[in-house]
Amino acid sequence: MVSEMDENFFKVETLRKNLGEMSDLDQSGIYKWWVDKVKLQKILEKMGAWNLIDIEKEIQEKDIENKEMYCIYVGQGVNLRDRLKNHMGGNINKSTLRKSLGAILWEGEDLETLKKNVNVFINDFYVECKFVIKDDLDLAESEEISQCLRILNIDGYNHKSFMRYINKPLSVLRKKIKECK
Repeated sequence: MVSEMDENFFKVETLRKNLGEMSDLDQSGIYKWWVDKVKLQKILEKMGAWNLIDIEKEIQEKDIENKEMYCIYVGQGVNLRDRLKNHMGGNINKSTLRKSLGAILWEGEDLETLKKNVNVFINDFYVECKFVIKDDLDLAESEEISQCLRILNIDGYNHKSFMRYINKPLSVLRKKIKECK
């Protein structure tokens, strides 16, 4: 299902600059968004979940470029380059990831300012891409989501004990963002 190619990790700031030339990403696959502990803490605090005992142990952790990083979101794309472009700078309401981050970061500013704030916030995130045959995308994404707690994925969890503390606050934040114009 997942190709034998090496996993690809990209810092968002670098990916933004080079995405136009990265034709190797013009294929289907899944992707994971990784954040450092400081960003993870900020996200969880805004969701009211940082004080949950052992929540960090439920979130997939990986050393990326000698940094402790945490996976917060998993997605899929028929064309990874197009999907990542949308997540990195597209409309906040057309990306689950951007909408969730926008809802978490929103402090009453207008939509254009919020979009810029989300862009700045994700600059030092990392994206991991794995190439997957188009017909296997749903299964590959489901398997990745179910392995660990993905705090910004809305569906597909088997971590019910934590999701009731995360999904409800995230849903409330996502509804509030509708006020942003």
